[in-house]
Amino acid sequence: MRIKKVILLFLIICFAAVNAGCYGTYEAERQYWLASREYTRLVKSINNSSSSDEINNIVNERAADVVVRLRRVELNYPLWPMAAQAKLLIANVYILQGLNERAQIEYESIIKDYSYYEEQCASAMIALASIYKERGDWKSAEEVYDRVTDEYFDTQIGFQAPLLIARYYKSRAMNIEADKAYQKAMNLYKEYISNNPDVPQASITLEQLVNCYSDQGQWFEAINYLQDDIIKDSDSPLALQAMLITGTIYEVQFNSRDKAFEIYRQAVEKFPEDPMVGKIRDRLELYGE
Repeated sequence: MRIKKVILLFLIICFAAVNAGCYGTYEAERQYWLASREYTRLVKSINNSSSSDEINNIVNERAADVVVRLRRVELNYPLWPMAAQAKLLIANVYILQGLNERAQIEYESIIKDYSYYEEQCASAMIALASIYKERGDWKSAEEVYDRVTDEYFDTQIGFQAPLLIARYYKSRAMNIEADKAYQKAMNLYKEYISNNPDVPQASITLEQLVNCYSDQGQWFEAINYLQDDIIKDSDSPLALQAMLITGTIYEVQFNSRDKAFEIYRQAVEKFPEDPMVGKIRDRLELYGE
């Protein structure tokens, strides 16, 4: 259970860090780099551990030092964007230590004091909602997810919030609520894609939308949407992504390699120079297609 949690938190931080960029003085950047490196090493060591005792030993030996290093960045450079990122990592270390209440304080502080750093705030909110769920306080968790959707929907992690609500209800066999939540999530994703087809975030949104179809076993509905709303008469990168997803559905879900390879060939012909089709081209050549 703890290992899964660590992996989730590590992914959250990876998402948030993608757009963090390089700011501030060389010394600030150096301190943050050194501190975040120790955090990454800590998480990797935990994920590579094979027993609870080994994990506890790693946390006991190294977590406090990681917090000190990160806190130094936050205190020395409070107006620097990486201060919010450091604070986020500190909260995650507290989670690893089982100090959820202290982690909650850090997450809430990020949301309050660094609201202009959208990626970090979205990550803090998602993590905070996880704490509420673990306590059995779903009402508070859902309120946080809704706030992410309202305020930080078009961030790399904010797109997850509507789907997380739907999956909560599905996991508890609350079918009516789950159906409503999935429909709401899908409407949000479709609206965003329709209004923003050319922005990079549209690719992430499409993945979340396909996850909604997947969770409900609606493979034909997914194919119809991808073909009619994304692929048809489009030369955008999103169309290529939709073609590759469609081919994968035919190949994996319907065991129809012929249909899948037909779509893959169309993708290669339509987007011959795009790096995404490289592996597909190799597969086609391997099977003499």
